[in-house]
Amino acid sequence: MGYFAVAALARFTGLRNRCGLTGTEFELRLSSLGPLSITPFRLAKRSRQAGLRRQTILVIVTLIVCSLIAQAREIKVGLNSQFITIQAAVDSISTANKERVVVLVSNGVYSGQVRINNSFVTLRGEDRKKTRITASVDTSSCQVPPDQSKEEHCSVIVADGQHLVFENFTVENSFHSIRGKGAALSAVNDSTHILVHNVDVIGYGGDTFVLSARRNRTGNGGEYYVNDVYVSGTYHIIVPRGATYVVNSSFWCLGGEKNCLFAEGVTRETDKLVIRDSTIDGPEPFGLGSYFRDSAWYFVSDTFGGNLMPDGRIHREPAKNYVMKWGEDRIYFAGSRGPDYPWLTDNFQQSPAKTPGTVTAQWVFPEWNPENSVGPKVRSQTTSSGEIAIVFSEAVTVDGEPRLILSSGFARYISGSGSDTLRFQTSKNYHPIRLELNGGAIFASAASLHQRNADLTLSPQHQLK
Repeated sequence: MGYFAVAALARFTGLRNRCGLTGTEFELRLSSLGPLSITPFRLAKRSRQAGLRRQTILVIVTLIVCSLIAQAREIKVGLNSQFITIQAAVDSISTANKERVVVLVSNGVYSGQVRINNSFVTLRGEDRKKTRITASVDTSSCQVPPDQSKEEHCSVIVADGQHLVFENFTVENSFHSIRGKGAALSAVNDSTHILVHNVDVIGYGGDTFVLSARRNRTGNGGEYYVNDVYVSGTYHIIVPRGATYVVNSSFWCLGGEKNCLFAEGVTRETDKLVIRDSTIDGPEPFGLGSYFRDSAWYFVSDTFGGNLMPDGRIHREPAKNYVMKWGEDRIYFAGSRGPDYPWLTDNFQQSPAKTPGTVTAQWVFPEWNPENSVGPKVRSQTTSSGEIAIVFSEAVTVDGEPRLILSSGFARYISGSGSDTLRFQTSKNYHPIRLELNGGAIFASAASLHQRNADLTLSPQHQLK
């Protein structure tokens, strides 16, 4: 009995619905298990030998397969891995996914575009320089519906999800153009809480790194955290709309353009682009940036290269039929290093922040702190119908099969990964003593710079009586 057999049996009996996946998603995730998928089939053979009924065997097999699928938190891509292409690996993840799933990409060159339509996915390369995702995309000539922007939907990587993490690889749009666009990494539609860390985003035209997340060419924008990222291109090489915090990064402005950077925030006055402890330079004279509509810029302790032009200050190129809401020249500098230009001098006292120390990731994102290192905590515990529910302060991902140790025996974990409530099955109303990882892990599902493991302490006042 093999993979195709159990997939077919699950399809016809309807038991695959226990996994919470569609037929295609079930079969893709099952195929990704590799040798692990043999285990339930061996058990099925032994069960037949023991004289169990066919329906009972199918239930056992399907439940075990669902359990294995639920534990597949890391999907590998590479020549001798579960998947050969990144797109196939991403497509194996449910579009309704709410658990942290890591797509681990081995060293190599992966040609072709990638579209991520899932949330809570981490795309992680084995090595920043040796894991390369590349395609030649003429973004300017791309055909899209009238309500879409070319630079957002015609890119090497298109991200359409929430709490996505990109780390430890190079993405390159090899299309060369001085005035044309060549997007390499774009966030679209309702994408928000996007974290990009230790990545090279390489382009040779305009709009290399697009963090727009808007529908019908307008909208709220999103929230984006960028740490230790290299970006190259000719003009508007980073295009954030909404709130963006960039730190420890480098921008390489090609082509001698007067608008290397771009930013826009038209929904909230607090929307802003922060660039901190970063370098902005280029091989030819360049201008710092431009904007079309409302925009706020904060530069903190940045280094500006000698090719920054004396008249290269950030300027507005007015959009048609747009009335500014919060005024122009909301551009603030503190601790700049580089040419001695009057417009680069400190003016933070004029900003809402007042001091550079105020400008942190938490200040930019009041409801999401990607630099936070504190894990979720147990908030409450309840029991009903043979189940104990452990409620955390935020949504968590479960890796493995944790156990809830009781005053007598233990309760088995049954569900809840991807939510803030984990459920454990028990036949008796014994007191819970502690949560035991049992070789696995429980951690925050939200996009974070580091994995935030949960605090498993059970509060005495919430213990069951």
